[in-house]
Amino acid sequence: MQDVLIIAGEVSGDLLGAGLVREFISINPDVKFFGFGGDRMADAGVELICHVRQLAILGIWEAVKNYLYIKNIQKQLLQIVKERKPSMAILIDYPGFNLNLAPKLKAMGISIYYYVSPQIWAWGSGRIKKIKRNVDLMAVLFDFEKEIYNREGVAAVWVGHPILDEITIRKRESVFREKNNLEDKDIIIGLFPGSRQSEVKRLLPEMLKAIPKIQRRFPSIKPIIAKADSLDESFYQKIFEQQKLSARFNKSANYELMAYSKLCLVCSGTATLECGIIGTPLLVLYKTSFLTYIIARWLIKIKYIGLVNILLRRAIVPELIQYRCNPDSIAAHAIMFLENSAKYHSVKTELSNLKSHLGKSGASRNAAVAAVGLYNRIGKY
Repeated sequence: MQDVLIIAGEVSGDLLGAGLVREFISINPDVKFFGFGGDRMADAGVELICHVRQLAILGIWEAVKNYLYIKNIQKQLLQIVKERKPSMAILIDYPGFNLNLAPKLKAMGISIYYYVSPQIWAWGSGRIKKIKRNVDLMAVLFDFEKEIYNREGVAAVWVGHPILDEITIRKRESVFREKNNLEDKDIIIGLFPGSRQSEVKRLLPEMLKAIPKIQRRFPSIKPIIAKADSLDESFYQKIFEQQKLSARFNKSANYELMAYSKLCLVCSGTATLECGIIGTPLLVLYKTSFLTYIIARWLIKIKYIGLVNILLRRAIVPELIQYRCNPDSIAAHAIMFLENSAKYHSVKTELSNLKSHLGKSGASRNAAVAAVGLYNRIGKY
């Protein structure tokens, strides 16, 4: 049985990796996956040598502070790779780590399949030269990304967005409300502060402090937090104690929380796209360290950070970034949505156009077929 290395450094990558691994094994069961991932990838059959909980670092400044820690993890990984000699590596997103790892693996004669392109269209377009040297096949989620790579002579395949396969609403709203001890009159605001400790530490306090301000205008508002699988409940409890504020945890699937919320407050990232596809209006929130923010403002060359606005190419939903991400601003924008029915339904209509930008369903299967194709070409099938 041949080893294949797979690296996912975030919760979103764990989800993508699990889907890809299951589909890959269904095509070729004579492969053993090992590498970095989370609980979902472990359940799919990946032998984890590092859990995503150990890799949850956000931002440029945070990466600098943890440089030696990450360097040591990479050193240990490369030693294991030398011993196990995989013929192929599947690198999922996580560009700060994976783009640094790719040339080292390539130098060891390992073919590289990269799943989820770094956002070269947003910043760091020069990275495409490094990708061209070190990546054998790039699997992209958006059609415009394939065009960018093809122009630069990089082999790329558009597999579609796996989010279309993942989103399912299993419980009726009445069941969801009963499970979360909600009355019919309660207006739900879903809080999605992110999956990394640094994100939650910065965003959840701002969200919690905004809720009483919203409740002064709408007393029946009930906030519910989507807890990240990668974080313990005790981590959130510490924030509750510090802020002297709290909110209940979602007792159902997070997609159901998105679907049955009147409005969602969402950390910038994949969750904004999930919420948009489900069709619930949202506020995109983001805060990072001051240094990371200053550097990002200099590097980033696109107008929006929320995937909803990027794909629809206009400001469909508000983006509250850094100093604008504060309780007063969050509350004011939330109240605007809740008071202005015409604006609220206009946004819902705009969000209904999102799916057309994401391709057809079956992305995990498409990604696996492309990966197996590369695996076949290197003669290790």
